[in-house]
Amino acid sequence: MYRHLYSWAKDIGKKMVNAGGEDLVKKLIFDIRGEQLPGKFLDKLMTRLAEYRTDRDLNLNALEINPEVFGSVLWGNSFHYVKSAIMAGLVNSISETSEKKVGEKKE
Repeated sequence: MYRHLYSWAKDIGKKMVNAGGEDLVKKLIFDIRGEQLPGKFLDKLMTRLAEYRTDRDLNLNALEINPEVFGSVLWGNSFHYVKSAIMAGLVNSISETSEKKVGEKKE
């Protein structure tokens, strides 16, 4: 489950970076990182994704909201594992695209 959530977060992070730059992903990370309650975390995550998805200027209709996040009970360690998987995927999506840009400039 955690690998799947990591991959999902990394994929949506890449889509956001390609559509509007790293700032979109960073804004999402800053919004959700401080939430310590599962309900508030999910609310902020889904609110921000819905905002990005419905913004006509961004054209991010391809952002998929993963139903697996809602399908499991999030409490205790399971919540922190889910949060860590999502945060890691988002952070890695930024670093991976930054590395590609640096590599492209060198050539």
